[in-house]
Amino acid sequence: MRKRLAHRVKLYFGGCVALAVFAGASLGCRSAKPQLETSSYVLLYDGKALWEGSLEVGSIEMPAYLDRSGIVLQLDGLRMHAGRYHLWGEPLEAGMRRVLGKLLDAKGGLARDAGVVRLQVERFHGTQEGSVAFEGSWKVDPIGGELGDWRRFSIESSLQADGYPALVAAHVSCLKKLCDQIVTELGPDRG
Repeated sequence: MRKRLAHRVKLYFGGCVALAVFAGASLGCRSAKPQLETSSYVLLYDGKALWEGSLEVGSIEMPAYLDRSGIVLQLDGLRMHAGRYHLWGEPLEAGMRRVLGKLLDAKGGLARDAGVVRLQVERFHGTQEGSVAFEGSWKVDPIGGELGDWRRFSIESSLQADGYPALVAAHVSCLKKLCDQIVTELGPDRG
């Protein structure tokens, strides 16, 4: 009888240990969060420059909410969200300067060494409506001349598809529209 009791106790405790191990393992699996993959994006322009050096892109001032690595979306009238898993692959200011410089060079028709473009950006983010809002002011300071006047811009570009790649493409589209505005307002062979 004692043997049977000792055998039952072993089975009981063995079963409890197995159950505890199984429960711990399954709880561990349930509490493990899936790892989300981080994606990095850069502003790109693949066009060819027609005229190198017509305008230099100088300082770009922007609000603190844009000076971060996460791509920013406006959630409603007051709330902005910087992505944790969808990031700029370089500082946004550097990407804007590089792409805008290439776009201006690709336009051509401006006087050689026309001056330095400066931007004051107020908005450059995605919206819930499926677009990118881009607002601020720009000016061109001619080399060796008087300082230029600030000119306002308000540009919106709709996403052509869903997802972050389309959002980044809409950012580039906004920069193209700003480039067109700058070239149009400066006119050919002016600076």
